Amino acid sequence: MYTDYSGFSNWDDWRALIEAERKIMPNEPLGSVRAVAIFTDSRFTTEVFEAIKQLAVANRPHMRASALVGLSSLQKTAFLKAIERTSERSFALFDKLDEALDWLIEQK
Repeated sequence: MYTDYSGFSNWDDWRALIEAERKIMPNEPLGSVRAVAIFTDSRFTTEVFEAIKQLAVANRPHMRASALVGLSSLQKTAFLKAIERTSERSFALFDKLDEALDWLIEQK
């Protein structure tokens, strides 16, 4: 699954993609999905942050591996730790999409 949230800054920007993923993921086999999400130049509101946490929890049974690209230093510390703690999942971090995709291919 490829989701590009680049440049998103308010709830209206995020809503359609988050809702689409909520509909798609339950149809995927358990433990099968390799996902990459791009966050370059994005900003998180409280509403967005809560929606992403809920999405990460809901998607957990279907995930094989998750890679995140383009998080700022602050997002890597504050955002990521809270998402990992809430969803009981880990996420690999990358600065470049090609590195993330190469890593996802290797995940078994």
